[in-house]
Amino acid sequence: MIRQGIEPLFTESDKNSNDHRINLRRIYSRVAKYWPSVLICVIIAMLFAFAYLRYATSQYLVSSRILIKTDKNNSGNGALLSELGMNPGTNNVENEVEILKSRILMQQVVSQMHLNINYYIPGNIKTTSLYQEAPFTFIPLYPDSIINAAIQYDVIKLNDGSMKLSSNGKYITARLGDTVVLDDKRLVIETNPYADEEYKSVERFRVEVVPLEPAIDAYQAALTVEMANKQVNIITLSIKDVLPERGKDVLNSLINA
Repeated sequence: MIRQGIEPLFTESDKNSNDHRINLRRIYSRVAKYWPSVLICVIIAMLFAFAYLRYATSQYLVSSRILIKTDKNNSGNGALLSELGMNPGTNNVENEVEILKSRILMQQVVSQMHLNINYYIPGNIKTTSLYQEAPFTFIPLYPDSIINAAIQYDVIKLNDGSMKLSSNGKYITARLGDTVVLDDKRLVIETNPYADEEYKSVERFRVEVVPLEPAIDAYQAALTVEMANKQVNIITLSIKDVLPERGKDVLNSLINA
């Protein structure tokens, strides 16, 4: 028995048949009544997808391969291998893998490249990360050991060519090339010769100096080093980074260290 007001999806002949074909016309007539709601849901989903693609921070995977010569001895890396608790006489490729994964080597790269100093362009919704595009660079003159937490500097370019630096409620005015002391910390503001023309007109920047140890931990966690094939002496290195050029330079520095 069929209740009044509810149309069956199957005809009587369909019920008695083996194939139970669906009455598409009745289904369409039901769905058609709700098409405005369906359309609104589709539009909202598309807007959310657009917003995500527009403002989400992308992660890039940068990879490189190196060929290890089997006849190369480990005498040059003997001290480092001993410090890592490894026998210099073991397999050369395995030793190179452990060296490239070592914290000692990553610490050297992070220190040389100042990877614990990050540059941003603050935005209302999304903050843009910079690598070598900013028109200036910060060179801290204080030891990394005194940094217990991240230090944030807000930089505003003024009309006379100078810039206003603020940190922890304190601020000073400086120019490129100046050595300044802000919040009891001494640093040099240098002109960046690699600055991108696109960002020279930007008025607001943010610089964040983080402790060295967390920066090393972050880059080590993003790094993968493995033997590409046990039959050949090839090592594959890959690193995840929001800035692919920076990731490329990190891998090159690890290889050339």
